[in-house]
Amino acid sequence: MAIRRSGGSDLDTRDEYDTALLFGLRTTPGPAMAIAAIGPTIVTNDPAGGPRSSAVGVGVAAELSLNLKYIGLGVSGFGALGSGHRFAGVGVTAELGVIR
Repeated sequence: MAIRRSGGSDLDTRDEYDTALLFGLRTTPGPAMAIAAIGPTIVTNDPAGGPRSSAVGVGVAAELSLNLKYIGLGVSGFGALGSGHRFAGVGVTAELGVIR
């Protein structure tokens, strides 16, 4: 279970973002790890110069990473879909610390 805040922007006119409560699965610890989660979210559209609107929707997240003892690299995908509101994104992650 995780609380996630994510978003996307078209860089000039509007932003879409969400706050989600996600439930998911993670592969067993090892050098490679995969995570997938889904759950309820509130998706918000915040247009430049216009009124903000929100809708209840579904949020998703997935991540694949390769971890050594103290450093890891990965790629993650995330998004949300609500009534009239939606966004998706991809990110590259760098992880530091004791990774188990």
